[in-house]
Amino acid sequence: MSTSASSSTVQQVVRKSFQFEVLGFLESVFKQKTGCPRQSLIVPKARGRLLLKFGGFTSNTQHFVEGLEGFSHIWLFWVFHQNNNLAAPNDENDNAASSGTELTKFQMMQKAKVRPPRMNGKKIGSLSCRAPYRPNPLGMSVVKLDRIERDENNNAILHLSGIDLVDGTPIVDIKPYIPEYDMVMEQPLSLPLLKEIVKKYFEENSENSTKKRKTDEETSSSIPSASTVELDDSTDSNLFAKVADWMENMPRKQQEITQVKFTERSLEMIETLLKKSTFYKTVDEVKSLFEDLIKLDPRSKYRREKCQEELFGIHVDVFNILCRVNENVCTIEEIEDWSNGSPYTKEELKERTKRHRNAMKEAKLKQQESSTEQPSKDE
Repeated sequence: MSTSASSSTVQQVVRKSFQFEVLGFLESVFKQKTGCPRQSLIVPKARGRLLLKFGGFTSNTQHFVEGLEGFSHIWLFWVFHQNNNLAAPNDENDNAASSGTELTKFQMMQKAKVRPPRMNGKKIGSLSCRAPYRPNPLGMSVVKLDRIERDENNNAILHLSGIDLVDGTPIVDIKPYIPEYDMVMEQPLSLPLLKEIVKKYFEENSENSTKKRKTDEETSSSIPSASTVELDDSTDSNLFAKVADWMENMPRKQQEITQVKFTERSLEMIETLLKKSTFYKTVDEVKSLFEDLIKLDPRSKYRREKCQEELFGIHVDVFNILCRVNENVCTIEEIEDWSNGSPYTKEELKERTKRHRNAMKEAKLKQQESSTEQPSKDE
């Protein structure tokens, strides 16, 4: 076969779309995008579970994950299924995509640049960040694998934590997280120092089987601090990671939420709703989840700047949390039972927001009137 013919064959293959089997749909505590973390593992108690049931395999999918229980963390590869620019698939679009003669609706709606939340409106390429709107709407997350169970048909159920995925996310692949291969160091160490650290690590771990474990202070003193690490320019740079300057200099939020408070009523509702929760058994677990989520400040830029004192809601598991931020303190004022989803229509939610806004305006006016009516001390 000639080179040109071979090249033509490759191009024909590349033009074709690939079809993936969905391994399962994640059951997550996050019922909507609002409040869902932007990265995995930053909210350790964010839980989910995945029933593997796909293709012609209606039973015995446990065999696909045999050996996976030995890993503490796994990679999930998934689809941004809630993107609002995804065109509904049809035969016409599929044929156009495979022939390469026309753009599909999905391809036409793609934008080369996006505005990530922390870039203050600045645009960068969609493939230069982790934005959900990308040529192929695929995501990947490292999550903690808590345990693997099986259902009555011997299908595997993966119990996960530290997730950053909304309920119903399609999972298309799973791989074990292997630090030796998946973790890239930020700074190179000189080879002698690296060998020394590895040697000490194995010596200490082998001694632990026969001797008493060292105290935290002794262990930390035996490991070189970051300031004493020797850099070696001759080390292979392929082994080490560098982050783009624009990301290092990314602006931080002007005001961080540093404290989360609970009203008595909200604590009572947590206790009441626990019996309806699949993922949580204690009040402390739920409080820890809410604190971690809210300290990430899930409000949009618009809400942070224009609606600072307004109530905002987050639907997590069976709870709908209604919060208010005052400077760097967020108070959870009310928690509603959303175990069966939102009891309100979109119009009712809008109307409720209007009522809250009007009530706030009236309260402010009364406060201003009372302050002007009070006589000064001189009088």
